[in-house]
Amino acid sequence: MASERIVVRQAAPADTSAMLEITRNVWEGSDYVPFVWDKWLADGSGHLTVAIRAGIVCGLMHVEIQSDGTAWAEGIRVREDLQSRGIGSALLTEGISWARQAGSRRMRLSTYGANPSSNRLAENAGFLEVERMRSLAVEPASVTASDGYTLALPADIDDVWDVVSGHRGVPALYSEGWTAYTLDRRRLALLLADHSVLMSKAGPSKGMAIATSRPVRPVLRFGYFSGHKEDVVGLVKTLLARAASAHMTRVSAVLRLEPDVADILESLGFRNPDAAEMIVYALDLEARPAKERLSGR
Repeated sequence: MASERIVVRQAAPADTSAMLEITRNVWEGSDYVPFVWDKWLADGSGHLTVAIRAGIVCGLMHVEIQSDGTAWAEGIRVREDLQSRGIGSALLTEGISWARQAGSRRMRLSTYGANPSSNRLAENAGFLEVERMRSLAVEPASVTASDGYTLALPADIDDVWDVVSGHRGVPALYSEGWTAYTLDRRRLALLLADHSVLMSKAGPSKGMAIATSRPVRPVLRFGYFSGHKEDVVGLVKTLLARAASAHMTRVSAVLRLEPDVADILESLGFRNPDAAEMIVYALDLEARPAKERLSGR
């Protein structure tokens, strides 16, 4: 039927009311998309689209080009009553095409590990799992910060980069909430300029962490850790103290954790009641699509 056809087009301010309806019940009404919608609309370097079915806006998605050229797909949303109708797939397919035309070599996205439909959407589009990160959170308490840690400065980039490049190989990934970034030298310079890197006064090799925030929500996001087990307590207590002094309501940690480090975080109050995991998927945009390979084009 003609009315069943899905059309994907550029989003417009007039789509705002439809976006609010689509996201109204996501995460029990706490979806982040309404907070960033206007920014996405104004972002000339990104790509914000909506899906239309039977004349109704029924889905949306945004693609951001990150500092290393990676296309990051985010905010894939479909109306509850129209899910499993190919709408998410249509949005993602169009986003992949746009990213290729924009010159990106790869696309990444993240899913909630316990959401099989999102995982299938990514895998059916050819994405491969590249990382799993645990998600924990705690309300910041009035704790005493360790005096052994300080904010790293832009002038510290060589020392910090030596630690990052020797930790789990290059390029590593770190998170800002549920967005993953390549932790290359360019990204590190941005983080240092934004005062988002905490390190041991004895040097970053003795312990360092990346923690970011954004204006729309009073949450400190702990997305990277390097160091020994004994460094975790001092770093995290310092982060908690900073969050409390800045009147943050929560400290979230989304990162790859060794079991013993996770145990330490839990001893400091971090909890993961739903056993939430962020799965990061990646798609090689330079590889020819399977249909083209089979047809010989």
